[in-house]
Amino acid sequence: MKLIIGIDEAGYGPNLGPLVIGASVWVAPFDWKIEGALELLAPEIRAEPWRPRSDFVPLGDSKKIYKPGLGIEGLMAGVTFLLTPRTATPISTSKLLHSVAPDDASRVEKQLWYAPASDDAILPEVFFETEIGSRAQHKFESLGIQCLGLRARVIDEEEFNRTVESAGNKSTALSEWSIGLVADCLHQYLNGSDPVAGNIQTIEVYCDRHGGRKRYAPVLSHVFWRSVNSVVDLDPDSHSVWVDVLEENAHCSRYQGDWFGREMRIQFQVQGDSLLPSAASSLLAKLLRELMMIRLNRFWRNEVGEQLRPTAGYAVDAARFAEDIRKAQNTLGIPKSRWWRER
Repeated sequence: MKLIIGIDEAGYGPNLGPLVIGASVWVAPFDWKIEGALELLAPEIRAEPWRPRSDFVPLGDSKKIYKPGLGIEGLMAGVTFLLTPRTATPISTSKLLHSVAPDDASRVEKQLWYAPASDDAILPEVFFETEIGSRAQHKFESLGIQCLGLRARVIDEEEFNRTVESAGNKSTALSEWSIGLVADCLHQYLNGSDPVAGNIQTIEVYCDRHGGRKRYAPVLSHVFWRSVNSVVDLDPDSHSVWVDVLEENAHCSRYQGDWFGREMRIQFQVQGDSLLPSAASSLLAKLLRELMMIRLNRFWRNEVGEQLRPTAGYAVDAARFAEDIRKAQNTLGIPKSRWWRER
């Protein structure tokens, strides 16, 4: 068997709202090919806008499933289907956040505009046991693939500014966060106590390209070494974690490495969210960002008044929103560096 990790982000460009990086972790037969996997899952699973009466599970590039004005039901349905372990009870925004982003949830929710509230969004009951869900799950089983779990990093504005300043630019910061999330998933699913670990022979990692960056070998080596060094019961000098360059071009950057004796291949590809693992991660990242933006808009509307128009956080509209909340922000005494992303 092989372990497959997909990584994608939502909110890299905006001035307002969090950057969210999603990860999906899969196990598949050793000879299973990732290219064309989404096509093999049709018609039970499709990358299309979804409604409660739709006859498929929404899974694929989040930009094809989520459309502004249609709501986030499709994102919720896709993520709920992939959650492990599945639950028949509704899941609150806060419970989802703490479940998939345990390293960030408490810090993020300490920001006033991301604090939980009684009217938080609730993910619907999972439809896994319905006919549609059962058919979709059977399609996964027929291909021999399984989603083991979802993880995320949720980077609030203050943390974003601090890390980008330290890294030198936001592209490097994104790479460090993303590769760090890969390392966290590898530690979680390939440790000795996880029953999956003993059957894994190789590792494949699929990431969307980070801005215009083409060369990732230095940051891969740095972050992986730092991750291994941070695990107190491991001696990094006695374990092998290395990375070699296979190719670096305008479309794709690919690397080969070793993670504690297992062959590992990593690629950063333009439109990487067209591949199943990264597409699943894009659903999680987009959903979490939208849920956090609901909280952000609600908080400032309560401070300013019902006349405040909501924002998605991008460029021109973010500047409009910043001006609209300026008086309330000054009254609250919140420095702009805490709620505005500088780069």
